[in-house]
Amino acid sequence: MVARGEVDAADVDIPFDLIARKQGLNVLQLPDRPVIHNTTICASTDFVRRNEEKVVPFLKALLETIHFFKTERQKVCEILRRELAPLLHLREDDEVEYLYEQWSRLLLAKPYPHPLAIWNVYNLDVAGNPDVNFIAPLEIWDTHYLRQIDDSGFIDELYKAA
Repeated sequence: MVARGEVDAADVDIPFDLIARKQGLNVLQLPDRPVIHNTTICASTDFVRRNEEKVVPFLKALLETIHFFKTERQKVCEILRRELAPLLHLREDDEVEYLYEQWSRLLLAKPYPHPLAIWNVYNLDVAGNPDVNFIAPLEIWDTHYLRQIDDSGFIDELYKAA
């Protein structure tokens, strides 16, 4: 719509900023927004406690997936070209490569939530809502399973050879 002159500006995410540049549009870089760039897993504490034998392997699989994404560029780009590019209407290899580079930069090997992202989620979902603003900012985050896995050396071992 911007390229056709129907609107003056648009807020776009990656890789559409690259596509806009390629179309000759002026792209203004905005500061990074404090959001969660890793997978957020939602489950009740009761469920997690009853299913630790599933939860810990699931988290390890997630960590292995992030490792694969960050360390297997060619394979990941091939998957993105085949599976995601048609959905996003990406037409050129540089758009897939750009998407990979940006996502790889955003995904953390140790996916603890960034403090500003915690603050942002809290402000968006809790602070302004009188029905739930009794909840503390860190109360909804449980990273102790990730910490146990991290302390075991599992994540460091994944990246040792990378």
